[in-house]
Amino acid sequence: MRNLILPALKMTIASIVTILLASAFDLKYATTAGVIALLSIQSTKKESFKMAFKRICISLIALALSAVLFHMLGFKIIVFGIFLIIFIPLAYLVKMQEGLVVATVLVTHVLVEEKLSILLNEVLILVIPVTIALIVNLYMPNSEQKLMKKEAEIDLSISNILAGIAEALRKKLSWTVLSKELEIAKARVSQTLDDATRYHNNLLFNNSEYHLNYLFMRSTQLEYLLRIAKYFERITEVYPVSLEIARFVEALKNDIGYKDMATARLEELKNMREDMKSLPLPKERVEFENRAMLYQILNELEEFLFVKIQFHQNNDQLYCRIRS
Repeated sequence: MRNLILPALKMTIASIVTILLASAFDLKYATTAGVIALLSIQSTKKESFKMAFKRICISLIALALSAVLFHMLGFKIIVFGIFLIIFIPLAYLVKMQEGLVVATVLVTHVLVEEKLSILLNEVLILVIPVTIALIVNLYMPNSEQKLMKKEAEIDLSISNILAGIAEALRKKLSWTVLSKELEIAKARVSQTLDDATRYHNNLLFNNSEYHLNYLFMRSTQLEYLLRIAKYFERITEVYPVSLEIARFVEALKNDIGYKDMATARLEELKNMREDMKSLPLPKERVEFENRAMLYQILNELEEFLFVKIQFHQNNDQLYCRIRS
């Protein structure tokens, strides 16, 4: 309910101000201008500017086309029908169908008035409400702090998953123990991506996609953690190397956040892999299969870290920019 209050207030203010302004200029169809203002309020700033551009362009095309037809063929319903036959496909062809209804309403005013001198009036009752709506819609609450709080919750979920993986390595637990936390984390990422998209679309001049990229990075990391979790279906014993990997993962869970802690951890992981290669070969098939799964876990952890490192290489400047 709270999310509806601000849009409702914006629509009301834009509509009333437009009607008063249009009336002050003694324009005909001032109430129509108020409705256009209401329709021009969009959920984000970028959507508002895109809609305004499309609505003005397609309406001017409609008024120009109708003026030519009415001048040549007269102010008749059949001529209005001819206009629609031409105009509707044209609106879809130029991908401006969002402005089709408003443009058609303006043309009906010309038809009713039966004079082309009304065209200036129609242009004004289009431009005034669209402009007022854009001004009103410039106010958007800064949602970055809420977004970062949700990102922190996702990071905490990933830390919990890593803690679960460390526990599974020590105690030979099934991957199903981790599945609930993985599903929660994936759902959080999906929901927060919607919030990040809205936040990004409200940045007119700062085009930073830092938060979107951060969430895509976390989503990719979760896929690697899901793979790791499934390996526990095939791990049947606990070995000294299992405990070593568990200690690494336990330490890694404390590094989850905005800072680049992955680069140092990647070197540590590579050293661990080299140590594994120097171990004596397994004498039993079960140990061989278990060690192969543990080696795969290291590979997935390497990819997990590499995704974070790549993120920092591509986005650290954006991180600084959005806080400048």
